[in-house]
Amino acid sequence: MKFNNILSGLVSHLFFLHGNPASKRLLRKVRNFSGKHTFVDRGRSSPDLLLILAGYKKELWPYTLTRIAKSVPPSMDVCLVVPGADTSELGAIAEQHGWSLLHTRANKLSLAQNLAITHHPQARWIYKLDEDIFVGKDYFQGLNECWKQAEDEGRFDIGIVAPLLNVNGYSSRVLLEETGKTKQFEELFGTAKQACIDTPFWREPRAAEFLWDLCKPFDQVADRFFQGRRVYSTCPFRFSIGAFMMQRTLWDSMQGFTVARHAELGSDEVDLCAVCHNESKAIIVCHYVLAGHFGFGPQNQHMFGLLPTRNDLLWSE
Repeated sequence: MKFNNILSGLVSHLFFLHGNPASKRLLRKVRNFSGKHTFVDRGRSSPDLLLILAGYKKELWPYTLTRIAKSVPPSMDVCLVVPGADTSELGAIAEQHGWSLLHTRANKLSLAQNLAITHHPQARWIYKLDEDIFVGKDYFQGLNECWKQAEDEGRFDIGIVAPLLNVNGYSSRVLLEETGKTKQFEELFGTAKQACIDTPFWREPRAAEFLWDLCKPFDQVADRFFQGRRVYSTCPFRFSIGAFMMQRTLWDSMQGFTVARHAELGSDEVDLCAVCHNESKAIIVCHYVLAGHFGFGPQNQHMFGLLPTRNDLLWSE
């Protein structure tokens, strides 16, 4: 009887702790910021920080990392964030460009990003790029301009500002409309519905190829968009976060991204979209900053086969 009373009291106390806001905050802090890692610090305490999440698509680095190195503002701190992968080659790339390097032993994307941001306490603006994102020379200037434009217009509180990604659940449809190719796409692949998953934009390898063909040659097309109309729109559903900018205060309000299980993807994306929704902050998509997303998982094998034919994706300046 005495044992049952102790067990019952312990269970009740655990339920109390689970429901207590202070306990929840403490447990979340422990989970989201605890893990074995190494950090090579080459930062200069800049208010602007770029996180490059890398480690698993080595074939793209001569394209994507080179483009980032050529286009990133010299005043911006850059940190290569490597969750669980080998860092020998990425360490050399980081050293070459004067970038910091954050490596976690576990393959936990959210943990790696949380720790990288924590190691840059002066950063007020956080930019993030995945290793499969191709940027042009006006990428950072354009996102900043769009943020200021939306802020000055005063219609929305801003959560994130993202570029017009060619392979994306939301902005692929915008790209088709901007280039007059919606009808042709739908004749080939079906309805060009804007949605996060289960659309041709997400699952069809040749749909990704079609969208990339609309961006050929890449730098010329990106420049044409940048010289075009200053238009943006808001995404009303979950948005893929391979490329975006945000204020640190948004990340603070989340208490960091939720750390999921080893190698599990998407928890950071769910967190970011949820906090934007819950705090009435808009997901802004900038129509005049075009960036290339290599492809979603079902499309990667096909796209890697096409990569040697796309010399326009190598930095040309």
